[in-house]
Amino acid sequence: MAEENPDEIAYTITKYLEDGQTITEHSSRNYTGKASVVYATKDKYEGDFKDGLREGVGTYTYFKEEGPQSKYEGEWLQNKKHGIGKMIYGGVGEYFGRFENGKRHGEGVFKYKKTGNVYSGSWKYGVKQGHGEFIYEKTKMKIAGEWENGKILKGKWIFPNGTYFEGPFVNNFPKGEGVWHFTNGNIVKGSFGQEQKDNPNPEENAEEGEDNTQITVINWTTNPEITDPTRELYKVEETLLLPDELNEGKPNVIFVIGGPGCGKGTQCKRIVKNFGYVSFSSGDLLRKYVEEKKEGYEDISKKMQEGALISSDIVIKVLKSYILNSENKKILLDGYPRNKENMEIWEKEMKGQVNEVGALYFDVSNEEMKKRILGRNEGRADDNEETISKRLATFERETKPILAEFEKRKILIKINGMKSVDEISEDVSKQFKERGLG
Repeated sequence: MAEENPDEIAYTITKYLEDGQTITEHSSRNYTGKASVVYATKDKYEGDFKDGLREGVGTYTYFKEEGPQSKYEGEWLQNKKHGIGKMIYGGVGEYFGRFENGKRHGEGVFKYKKTGNVYSGSWKYGVKQGHGEFIYEKTKMKIAGEWENGKILKGKWIFPNGTYFEGPFVNNFPKGEGVWHFTNGNIVKGSFGQEQKDNPNPEENAEEGEDNTQITVINWTTNPEITDPTRELYKVEETLLLPDELNEGKPNVIFVIGGPGCGKGTQCKRIVKNFGYVSFSSGDLLRKYVEEKKEGYEDISKKMQEGALISSDIVIKVLKSYILNSENKKILLDGYPRNKENMEIWEKEMKGQVNEVGALYFDVSNEEMKKRILGRNEGRADDNEETISKRLATFERETKPILAEFEKRKILIKINGMKSVDEISEDVSKQFKERGLG
């Protein structure tokens, strides 16, 4: 039996022939050569193929309706970024260096867009690991040394005038027994720690670019009178690593929930634009999984073409694949979970692997949702009163009851979805800032 070929419906491919001619088809099966592709997700790729897979050199542009685009230019191996390349992360920054198996791996440089800060050094599958140096654009300070799992373990904290601390770090702050080296040749040995004044959580209520953390030196053993030499040298009021730049640990997931026509899709786009999240929906990821020919894609493709229900086990497998491997660790999960079964399998598969930081619920009456769907005039076959009523009943019966669990976990964020789009967006932004989710 012939292998199922998802490419027949997945995208269009323009092949560049040796004689200078082009031909447009709907399959890359076994194709070797140069081509331009538009996928079902509206992502675009232009470059080399080998045996139907992206391999060689090419440019991949990630589709986004609003805001800055993400784009990769460089080398590929079997559909994954592999070798030397440049990745522009829309709204976050850009990286130039080595990739392996789709991740930053090896030597590379990442420049963060908001702050201008730069990390240059070693990476291991998407996180800082090995020797590296982080430079702060605003203060010209540096931290340099050995990194593991995105955090510096030991090294130097270097001030612009040449004074530096050398010793261990905890959570990216100098802490523990170390040595201060001063420009006049003096050396002070002691124990270094941090004290946060006035604001115990410096990330809360912080405006972009605001400096909130006061670092002090404590428990000096050589000269007790020197309680804080840094204040004479430099006023240190900078968070050593901003949240966006430490975005390398567990993914931070916000569930986005609401009935059909509640407007969550529109708000997800605004959150992506305003706060730098990536938005995932199970439907989009299933289609992407098939297009990328990942393990077991044939069965998923067949079910999608037949219009058959895809089991929760398969859905969570796909979600897990993209969430745990996402370059961006700030993730919106649009329309998931839908019911108690989804919740249970999520707990089973994802517990301990992600941080559940919010459950954003858009509260809209059934009458208003029905009115919005009937008025959006998108020509969808299921946009009729009978089908809408069934979808609303399903939401009331299966999805609403799981809100109590999120409230119990103290992560439920309830938004009045009866307001205008702009007013709802303002309410969401306020909640994100108050909860430190920006």
